[in-house]
Amino acid sequence: MDFYCYELNLCIELDGGVHDEAMADIKDEVRTEYLNSQGITVLRYSNDVVFNHPEAILKSIQGFGDNPFLMEGWHKDELIGYDDNDEGYDPL
Repeated sequence: MDFYCYELNLCIELDGGVHDEAMADIKDEVRTEYLNSQGITVLRYSNDVVFNHPEAILKSIQGFGDNPFLMEGWHKDELIGYDDNDEGYDPL
């Protein structure tokens, strides 16, 4: 878990190169299922998104904060509340 917000029960995972290794998907899935069973939503972002679209991630986290019950479970590279009308948008 890279970041955790207690007030929102929100975990943010930043998936670096280690997540490209064999079995990483299975380990991520097991950890995510456990976190979800504890009522924690997981937002997961690949390094590509982190380094190339940081403003989108910030807006996405804010979008989650505005609508936490719509986003239960886990989400990979979803840019919540960010659309192509926003300044600086670059589709993934």
